[in-house]
Amino acid sequence: MIIDRFNKKISTRVFLIQIILCSAVLLSVTGCWQNNKSGQNREITHEVFKAPQVTILSQLPDSNRPTTILLEDAPKPVVIE
Repeated sequence: MIIDRFNKKISTRVFLIQIILCSAVLLSVTGCWQNNKSGQNREITHEVFKAPQVTILSQLPDSNRPTTILLEDAPKPVVIE
């Protein structure tokens, strides 16, 4: 009697694991499925990107130049004990 219950528990666990694995495989297959009909109607377009703008720091006016902060002038970190 006890052995039959143990075998039933194992068989239900194996069955549940098989159901989970089969559903995962089914979801991954259907999720990766591509419809070729929608790909045929696409138009091919080429996007033109602008080249990045080069900024030379020495040519900037004084108001736009970055400020230099030296480590000696920076505030010391706060130590919390």
